[in-house]
Amino acid sequence: MIDYKLVHATVGRFRFRVDRLLRDREYASKLIALVQAMQFVSEVRINPAAAALVVHYQPTVPPDLAQSECVQCILRAAGLNLSTEPVHFVTPEVDAETQSDWEAEVESPLQPEPEWQRLGLPLFGLSLALLAAPLELPPLLVGAAIFGAALPWFGRATDHLATQRSPSVDLLDSLWIGLHTLNGQFVAPALKTTLVGARAELRDQTTSLRQQEEQALVPVGTGLWVERQGKIQRLALLQVQPGDRFFVKAGETVPVDGQILAGTAVVNQQGLTGDPTPLPRTAGQPIYAATQIVSGQLQICVGRTGENTRVALAARLREQEPVYDTQIAHFQSEFARTAVVPTLLLATTIFAFTGVYSAAIAPFQLDFGSGIQLSLRTVLLSALTQSVLQGIYIRSAGALEALAQVDTIVLDQPPDTPLTATAIASLRSIGLDMHVLTPVSAVERQRLSQQWGLALDQIHTEVSAAAKVAIVTLLHNRQRQVAFWGMGIEDFPAFTQATLSLTCAGGGNVSHKAADVVLLEEDLRGLAQAILLCRKALQVVYQNAALIVIPNLVVVAGAVFWGLNPVVNVVTNNTTAFIAEFLNGSRPIVPPSRPEFPHSLTSPVPILSLPPDNFSETEPPVQPALVL
Repeated sequence: MIDYKLVHATVGRFRFRVDRLLRDREYASKLIALVQAMQFVSEVRINPAAAALVVHYQPTVPPDLAQSECVQCILRAAGLNLSTEPVHFVTPEVDAETQSDWEAEVESPLQPEPEWQRLGLPLFGLSLALLAAPLELPPLLVGAAIFGAALPWFGRATDHLATQRSPSVDLLDSLWIGLHTLNGQFVAPALKTTLVGARAELRDQTTSLRQQEEQALVPVGTGLWVERQGKIQRLALLQVQPGDRFFVKAGETVPVDGQILAGTAVVNQQGLTGDPTPLPRTAGQPIYAATQIVSGQLQICVGRTGENTRVALAARLREQEPVYDTQIAHFQSEFARTAVVPTLLLATTIFAFTGVYSAAIAPFQLDFGSGIQLSLRTVLLSALTQSVLQGIYIRSAGALEALAQVDTIVLDQPPDTPLTATAIASLRSIGLDMHVLTPVSAVERQRLSQQWGLALDQIHTEVSAAAKVAIVTLLHNRQRQVAFWGMGIEDFPAFTQATLSLTCAGGGNVSHKAADVVLLEEDLRGLAQAILLCRKALQVVYQNAALIVIPNLVVVAGAVFWGLNPVVNVVTNNTTAFIAEFLNGSRPIVPPSRPEFPHSLTSPVPILSLPPDNFSETEPPVQPALVL
């Protein structure tokens, strides 16, 4: 028997947790060799400390097939047979490839320790530290309480040394806490453990409240009266299909995304936008799941249902938290890993010159990981959910980062979705270079060049799969960050060559689309809005990094050169981390401008007259006449 679990999966990449990697180096070597031997695998990484196997593979390979083949490797490396070991894939709880830093781990939603140890013991230790002098408490008692609260740091530091043969950020924290405690400086280490636990508790309470709010938005009831092909019938919500029509009235919550066909109502979209201001809605406008009808009644044509609605996609992103696959996160993690030994050498040098232990260990409090890491999580997750609620599904924070940095878009124009000059202008207005693939004649190409405001060499009439790849490759060779827009299977080769892949939702499951970014509406002007939002999100990330790093450096320098009290360091670190995560990082990310664009989920259809006011949820309505 071998324990393994799929903890994260996206197009072209997945990560398994394999517990045996924690203790068996020979098994890890065999596993790498087996996985690398698969032709569709492009890169394999193993992190024994996290028991993580990360596999990058060709996006053209079906994810289920790639994952199943990997499971066979996991079992074969242990000498087992797949036929005797069932395959279990589970929804990932969190997507975080980070160093083993207790400050980050204790503050994650996984809650690796019970609440009494995370917050109860630190509070007890802080109370003893504050009362030690007035009550003349035995130093051994106070020190024992502080060491007990800091045991998670000590345990993780020793585990990392034993498994990785290298020091981690936890070792720096452990030394700082231990040396101050041994020297009778109780308040600072006790305050550190308490504030870290307090922020974790606040985060858990915030997450719990958000989950309760999301559950309240889930439509309740056994079914819905709908009109389908001229017949009124009651269906379970799972049976409702795009094109069905139904009524909602005051006091009800819309269960689907759709378009209003008839009626007028005042609605509350706080569940979607966070803004409680009532809004008027009437025929021709879009309406989305979780919208509450305050007054009036509407007839709605169904556009998307279930997990494909905006609110369901946002909930999915919040659950999976695919926020640590950015270059910023990888840089932060790598910096934290490589900075430990230089920090130890710096502390040794300071002590050799000054002989003052407090000055020497002050650099141990440099925030190499958790503060920046947690602010990344908050900001990027907020941006992902805000984007999907505005109609753009971005698969992960890595795709969000790439979208913010894109400077060129190659559009493979579908024949049934003509581009408009307004759509192209909205993208060019935010600094993007445009290239369009469209099979037209030379005369039509000239006309489109004038209509779209593009040069002739930006309109390409050769649209074969090889031509698409060649154009993307050429632009890459010019050091451009290229996003490719495509709609068909033949676009997969271009998807793999581009920095980012874009597509439109159309039918089917939105989250199963192969592209990195999926537009829920068939209008490219929404893409400009999403790019602005992504750019703003990265600006907030950089703001948070500066907010954490600069004060941190100042107080550490103050401790080294002027003997600043370590309590000031602890308060500064935790205050800036709190502001970055809960205040600056949690506020709505609004792009500098919001291009207006129409929403159209369905083509015009005949609409039904509104039902009488005494319409019942349990009795079918009288069949109304069609209004043409």
